Amino acid sequence: MQKYEMDISKPGADAIIRLINAGINATWLLTGEGPMLVADTLTAPNGHQGDLLEPLVVVDMQRLQLSIQTIEEALTKHRRSLQPAKKAEAIKLMYQMYEEEDKKRQQAGQNRASTILEDLVKSMT
Repeated sequence: MQKYEMDISKPGADAIIRLINAGINATWLLTGEGPMLVADTLTAPNGHQGDLLEPLVVVDMQRLQLSIQTIEEALTKHRRSLQPAKKAEAIKLMYQMYEEEDKKRQQAGQNRASTILEDLVKSMT
């Protein structure tokens, strides 16, 4: 942890996932924004539980791992490095790209299912 904090080394995908599983807020970890701990997003300034300070974002851990690995592989392939803030932004953008791809695939699947259902109903009448 000290090496990460002192910017001597960068955490890999496994370390980032372990930090998130340990209760670190993924948004804070990747962007530096918001509370550091997930538990802090569930406590209002007045101490009342359940009053959210910010919307709680559900992170798809497989998508996050794929995003981190994609960025790390690209940096390694091109023998490049990024400052932590820039790397976090690149990971966030990659995550969003994968998320959009998943939404498009899901929508295409739903459209296909609707078409099949319509054809089935037509054939029954």
